[in-house]
Amino acid sequence: GGRHQLDPELILAIIAVESTFRERAVSRVGARGLMQVMPGVHRDKLREIGGSRALFDPGKNIHTGARILNIYLNNHSGNLQRALLNYNGSLGHKRSSYADKVMELYRDFQRVTTEG
Repeated sequence: GGRHQLDPELILAIIAVESTFRERAVSRVGARGLMQVMPGVHRDKLREIGGSRALFDPGKNIHTGARILNIYLNNHSGNLQRALLNYNGSLGHKRSSYADKVMELYRDFQRVTTEG
């Protein structure tokens, strides 16, 4: 699979929805850091960054979250909506508004950065 170019505005939108920019955020299911990476699910990627504690390092968290999103984009033939639902763990849920929230913020952030 190829690597998708991920816009910084997309990453910001995911962070806003996942952790509201709190680098030490831990969800009730154990997702960690800015992009709320699940240590149990992504153990293979954590070895490379120094274990699950490293997810509280903003740079390592964003790097890992972006890698995961890239994998999901490849798995879903570049379909961002489905990749986001996969990232959030809500792919099978008909009523998840997660992808819509991220996409709305993504568009807002893009508007702000292109107007400057």
